[in-house]
Amino acid sequence: MECNAKITFKEKKEYQGKVSGPVFSFRIWNKKVYQDLLKIGLSPDKSRSMKFPDIPEKFMNHFIRGCFDGDGLFYQNRFDSAIISKYSCGSIDFIGPLVSILQKELKIPIKIFCEC
Repeated sequence: MECNAKITFKEKKEYQGKVSGPVFSFRIWNKKVYQDLLKIGLSPDKSRSMKFPDIPEKFMNHFIRGCFDGDGLFYQNRFDSAIISKYSCGSIDFIGPLVSILQKELKIPIKIFCEC
């Protein structure tokens, strides 16, 4: 692509009681790149409109691990040592099937919270 996009870095920070970062990012302002990404299936506002894809069962664990690598976390509660997992997604059409798969495989209850 011969891209000269600048890579930026933001330190870890706390905002309204939540911690974010550290984060690396870059931006490409190019209409042709945007149009090419649309042609291969990316869409604007993907996080609110995406649907859970049809993944062959033998690859499902790898797909779910990749989801959590991008938008999830695990931690141990400092008060009662419980293991807690959180996953963020703006599309119920994606997170609903994901929760169903996890409940079936892990045999544990999972709650979906909406921070609308």
